[in-house]
Amino acid sequence: MGIKNSIAKFLSLFGIGIYRINGSENSNSDLQVKPAATWKDFEIESPIKHNTPGRMDEFFSDRGMMEQYLGDERIKFYENIVQLAKEKKIEIDGKDIADAGCGTGHLLKFFTMNFSPKTISGMDFSNEALKIARLTLSTGNFFIYDLYKKPDGKFDVLLCTEVLEHLQHPEYALSNLLQMMRMDAVCIITVPNGRIDFYEGHINFWSPESWEIFITKNSRGFKTETGTLPDKKNNFAIIRSCTGR
Repeated sequence: MGIKNSIAKFLSLFGIGIYRINGSENSNSDLQVKPAATWKDFEIESPIKHNTPGRMDEFFSDRGMMEQYLGDERIKFYENIVQLAKEKKIEIDGKDIADAGCGTGHLLKFFTMNFSPKTISGMDFSNEALKIARLTLSTGNFFIYDLYKKPDGKFDVLLCTEVLEHLQHPEYALSNLLQMMRMDAVCIITVPNGRIDFYEGHINFWSPESWEIFITKNSRGFKTETGTLPDKKNNFAIIRSCTGR
């Protein structure tokens, strides 16, 4: 099943459909419907208060927001991450893969559509997000986890996309991510490009240059590579465990 069909199937559980509406020059302006709010219109009192489990539960339980959140732009982002893994020859087949901050689980679903991992795990601090993830990918193991806490499990491939920009102490979270990596493991991390990111819900804004500095400084003993995705909207980091660590 394609990713768009998967999203449509999930939304249908709440009685939500996805439709394309064509406008008409002859339509009565008084009857025109106002454009729907986007997920970025979700009210944000402050980025600190916004990035809490309770607030994220509120966000992920809003069906209208989810319909907007899982749009074409986000699907393209997932495709870019998969393509990055392919271009960097990251071995996924037969490996234990986990997504830290998995949200709705759709990135993991994309990876299962393109690769054949041995096991699939997703972790998030929002219980409402995990409810969606379990519907999105029934073969995955999804559980509550706070990136500030010491991890229990280890994995061959770790994903952490669009998470660190939400954290007050991203260096602590990165340290815990590195501890989840087995020997010869790979971690793929992305954050928005801070030069063009103006979202009020973010705490950190890394330029491509400051992102490289942050990753290099906090990943000593690992092999690191940084760059930007093709659309230049997101910075990425690929962190590899060194044999003999």
